[in-house]
Amino acid sequence: MMLRATAIVFSTLCLTLITTGACSSLGTPSSEEVVHAFEDEGLPMDDHYPVEEVAGWKTSPVPKTYTEGTHFDIPGMGEGHGGQVFVFENEEDLNVMVDYYESLPNISPMLHSHLYVEKLVLLQIGGELPKSDADAYGDVLELA
Repeated sequence: MMLRATAIVFSTLCLTLITTGACSSLGTPSSEEVVHAFEDEGLPMDDHYPVEEVAGWKTSPVPKTYTEGTHFDIPGMGEGHGGQVFVFENEEDLNVMVDYYESLPNISPMLHSHLYVEKLVLLQIGGELPKSDADAYGDVLELA
């Protein structure tokens, strides 16, 4: 009887951790935590907000396989331009998004992005930012 009660309590605790977003403490940071890490490191950044608030996001062809995401503007790239941080539930969903961004330069070289992956987090930065500048954000992602 005691073993069964312990199993029920443990199962409830695990479900609570998963549904409250405490998963970030288990290894995968939230997109907002990653963006705050960029700020903490002093990387150039203007406004940031959920990717769903990006103009035209709902109708864009970007795969919506992520669980949550944050857009951030980078000074000098123009309002609404910079990067996105996406968090995924699994590698398959992450790979769908990576494949999408990697295919865009085949349509037009102007659509090139800098991509960085750490655990189940994808950082996408517009290709017009010099790679060395984008790498600074990628380096912080590795530590987040």
